[in-house]
Amino acid sequence: MILWHNPRCTKSRQTLALIESHGYQPRIRPYLHDAPTPDEIRNVLQALGMTPIQVMRVKEKVFAELGLNETTDDEALIRAMSEHPILIERPILIIEGRAAIGRPPENVLPLLESKGPAGGPLTTFAARRRRPATAPHLRDKNIPGRPQGRGSAPTRVLQAHPP
Repeated sequence: MILWHNPRCTKSRQTLALIESHGYQPRIRPYLHDAPTPDEIRNVLQALGMTPIQVMRVKEKVFAELGLNETTDDEALIRAMSEHPILIERPILIIEGRAAIGRPPENVLPLLESKGPAGGPLTTFAARRRRPATAPHLRDKNIPGRPQGRGSAPTRVLQAHPP
């Protein structure tokens, strides 16, 4: 599970929070600093079932500066997104060959709720699914080195132990 994420974008932050609220920890790809290759963009387009122009931020200043428009050839648009990742609509959640743009954030829910190829849960999720903090196999443990005592609220962390 990979999230192409821009932490400065409200929708991207909301999508990440929604994913985490469902118990998942996606691998974050800060795509503005780690631009996807043209091949990665082609793969995501295929997973989304969309054309390049459909996943571009056409109101970005650089879109006009590059002379791009709706009639620009797909390969030129893909190259532009790779060279100027600010043009890529965000956030994009990618899971095992499927993808969704988190605009609105709820668009990613079908991916989170879907089943894997064999009808079972996606293995990417299964390994990372968190148990609720109220589960009986969790116990409180003091964090070493933190002040404990009067005037200082104890800081605790929950650690998982086998059931």
